Amino acid sequence: MDQKRILLVEDSASIRKGLVSFLKEAGYNIESAENGKAALEILKSDNIQLVITDLEMPVMGGSELIDNISAMEDQPVIIVLTSHDNADLIVNIMKKGVFDYLIKPVKKNDFLIRIQNAFKVSELDRMKRISEKEKVIRLEHQLEWYKLIEKMNNKNVKLKESHLFENLQRSFNQGSGIGVMLSLIDLITTTAKKKGNVYEINEKILDELLKNQGIVYKTMQTFADIEQITSSEIELKKVLMIDIYDIVKKSIEELQGLALIKSHNLILSEIKKIFNNIEVNINESYFKKLVEELIINAMKYSEKNSNIVVMVDYLDNNAVLSVINSINSSEDDGIPMEYENIVFEPFFRKIKYVQEQYKTMDYGLGLTFVERIVKKHNGRVLIHNIKDYSDYSKTSITKVRCQVMIPKA
Repeated sequence: MDQKRILLVEDSASIRKGLVSFLKEAGYNIESAENGKAALEILKSDNIQLVITDLEMPVMGGSELIDNISAMEDQPVIIVLTSHDNADLIVNIMKKGVFDYLIKPVKKNDFLIRIQNAFKVSELDRMKRISEKEKVIRLEHQLEWYKLIEKMNNKNVKLKESHLFENLQRSFNQGSGIGVMLSLIDLITTTAKKKGNVYEINEKILDELLKNQGIVYKTMQTFADIEQITSSEIELKKVLMIDIYDIVKKSIEELQGLALIKSHNLILSEIKKIFNNIEVNINESYFKKLVEELIINAMKYSEKNSNIVVMVDYLDNNAVLSVINSINSSEDDGIPMEYENIVFEPFFRKIKYVQEQYKTMDYGLGLTFVERIVKKHNGRVLIHNIKDYSDYSKTSITKVRCQVMIPKA
């Protein structure tokens, strides 16, 4: 998320230019508009936390602009900066939810203090919105589980229905996950016929089991791995960061086959001399699994023909592994703030479809597995959206960065 972005709305070109220059020198990221209509266009596409607006402007004045902002889902904080000092006008404007009302000319120090306070309010509002959205997402996720359990308890299996196995196979491909496995087990226990000491199983059910056994085994292994790393201590040993770099490099080489699925280009950052002097405590086997899971996860949700950048660095006494991927903005919004804490929870899947080419059933355990490994290394893992402004000929591009930090030994 871009930090401390201000939209200044002022029709006077000279005042606008002077304020933009002043606020840039104060360290703020400034957009400007000459009227309310132009400001609304900027607000549609830019993540603005604070709007500073005049009142009397051509095309659309400040009061109408404030009304439009009040109808937005994620509202920026508003400061009115105007020469009007009429008491009734000030009261009416403040009733619209404006944070502050400043009368020109304003002292620079006072202006900066008001802006700092406005950003504090903006941050509190943002965290409140994120918390509320996160609660809704958690509730929706929980209701999905309840619906699944209810469906399994109330299901009436009829093998004579010709579309049953078509639906079952489609469910595998669309990633119904545990529900599909339970469906198969339920079908077996409901339809198997006992003859002596032997049970006869419907041929189609067995075919589905055999067809998907590789995925099921891999899934069961994931469950076992998570249980193992959660309940047991893992052995850590000191290795140089150059060895960590080699593990990442080897993992990238081994994943080149999967990179061909969407024509991804896997890019690894360059070696740094400091890697030969810094030691980190890791379990090499688990660390390699962590690297592979993060890269495969990035492949699944990246645009075709895009770069996936893997960076190894040393920052603030931590070995840092970053995996950065582009998203298809028409299908996905990456990792909004309200998802940043939830994506590491078991069985949580933000995107409901499965990338079956990668031979995983997508239970939503990959990032859970990564988080468990990182914790055993006394580290931290974060995943969030970032804005890429590197191509100045285009607007900013949203990318997702997963960052693992493991402390120096």
